[in-house]
Amino acid sequence: NRERIKVNKRNLHHKNKQNPSYRLLRKCRDFVHRCLKSTKLYRTSFILGYTPEELKKHLEYNFYGNMNWDVRNWEIHHVKPLDTFNFLNEDGTDNYNVIKEANSLENLVPLFIEDHKKVTALYNAEGKWLNKEEIKQMVVGDKC
Repeated sequence: NRERIKVNKRNLHHKNKQNPSYRLLRKCRDFVHRCLKSTKLYRTSFILGYTPEELKKHLEYNFYGNMNWDVRNWEIHHVKPLDTFNFLNEDGTDNYNVIKEANSLENLVPLFIEDHKKVTALYNAEGKWLNKEEIKQMVVGDKC
């Protein structure tokens, strides 16, 4: 029954959207797909070098203020912006090492949406990206 299968898939997707691990898996896949120009040849966890669970632990460790998994008023920020990376080899094929570096845990921090906008605006205005400590000082310093 095609209609029942559609409904079941839709319900499963909706249920999974509430699960932080599932949302992180989707974000990981989206990271990789944004970087790739051709088709994906490997599993996302193989390309990135970490699992969604490891990403979840990393993000939780970097939570600040009242940031948590229930409130989705934060985003994952790339410390070194994605547009500073060249994801293609000279022959036009995908460079998985650069994709891995760009999306490494060291390059990802959770930021509240308004803080993310400030950091991104600073990068866009001055062309200078901030390291993790500078970002932390900027966002936490504003809250003190």
